[in-house]
Amino acid sequence: MIDDRIKAIKNFVRAGSRVADVGADHGYLSIELVRNGIAEKVIATEKNIHPFEALSKNFSKELVK
Repeated sequence: MIDDRIKAIKNFVRAGSRVADVGADHGYLSIELVRNGIAEKVIATEKNIHPFEALSKNFSKELVK
């Protein structure tokens, strides 16, 4: 699910950070940060409807259990 670009960005985030993922697209970075306990809190934003719908679907599928 995550590519090298997302892995590289993930490595810049310090543990316990609060992150704003502006232009989150499908939310893969945000999901990885939360799933791995790296970010304390993530706010993901997306202005375009199709990526936003994908982001919402991915969050529900991956983070809401």
